[in-house]
Amino acid sequence: MLLTNVFAMMYQVWPLLLRGVATTLGVSFAAMTIGLIGGTIAGIAACNRFKAKLTPIVFGYVLVIRATPVYVQVLITYYMLPELIGINLSPASAGVVALGCCSSAYVTEIIRSGINAVSIGQWEVSSVLGYSTWQTLWYIILPQAINNVFPALVSELLSVLKDSSILSAIGLMELTKIAMNMSARTLDPIGAYALITVVYLFIAAVISFGAKLIEKKLAVET
Repeated sequence: MLLTNVFAMMYQVWPLLLRGVATTLGVSFAAMTIGLIGGTIAGIAACNRFKAKLTPIVFGYVLVIRATPVYVQVLITYYMLPELIGINLSPASAGVVALGCCSSAYVTEIIRSGINAVSIGQWEVSSVLGYSTWQTLWYIILPQAINNVFPALVSELLSVLKDSSILSAIGLMELTKIAMNMSARTLDPIGAYALITVVYLFIAAVISFGAKLIEKKLAVET
């Protein structure tokens, strides 16, 4: 009976559902892109090899982000940040900024641990062979680090995908918000939330499958 209701509701609302999927994926991947770029730069700056004056700032940022709920960060970005910078942010923009900044803190720790896990001897050998520090990092250390922490990066991507549901609180029409509207319209909360559960599971399964293929390719190349 539940499965029948899910498919019946999917048939009725599929255009709206596709819009929600597109919004959820767009926000999630944009946020993860920010997280990867920012986290990689911060992770390199905070690793044992490059510890510098910025390291305490990086660690402080990571501590603050990891110690506060994502929901609070979203509310601060959407309601408080516009007051500080004088620019109104749309729910999508605020969501990307909040989730991206949050993700960057976790990616920082992932990349930092991955770089630190590579033997210090490889830095020394590369120096003897004539590689500069940055050439060693880019061509030798970072590929190994990313290969080692790739499953953790995929897990972080899935976390961002799930955290995007929080953006329903600021009015973004992503999957969870659409399910809430469907539930209110049809008075069938079980069917609405079961439907988006299936959609989230499908998206996560596709991402996980793709990640497994990439991980196998990386393993062969190394």
